Amino acid sequence: MGYKLHITRGENWSDHEPRIAREEWERVVAEDLDLKLYDETQRGEPDPVYRLEIPDLDHAFYYEPVTGTIDVGRGYFEDVLPKVLEIAAKLGAVVQGDEGEYYRMTEAGRETTDVRPDRAG
Repeated sequence: MGYKLHITRGENWSDHEPRIAREEWERVVAEDLDLKLYDETQRGEPDPVYRLEIPDLDHAFYYEPVTGTIDVGRGYFEDVLPKVLEIAAKLGAVVQGDEGEYYRMTEAGRETTDVRPDRAG
């Protein structure tokens, strides 16, 4: 799937702790009309995958049971980052890229930093 964003509560998305529970993710999906279920017959994955309804873009949002994160893949992050950050806020989590960088929105636009946003001064 290429480079991913991760909604995580951990210091690093690969830490496995503290985890986002599957039930928390399912609750967010049930309340969010922008997320639509993918056809799972092609993926062969045990966990449902959701996509964000943006014309001409294809984004996968899915629960990763090994790390307890919500992973977002397929690029065009500028177009989906506001939604990813919204979901992270609902889960009391942050957004982190594969290389450990954190993302947040400011009045000036998107900010990428090595400092976890909820610990930034």
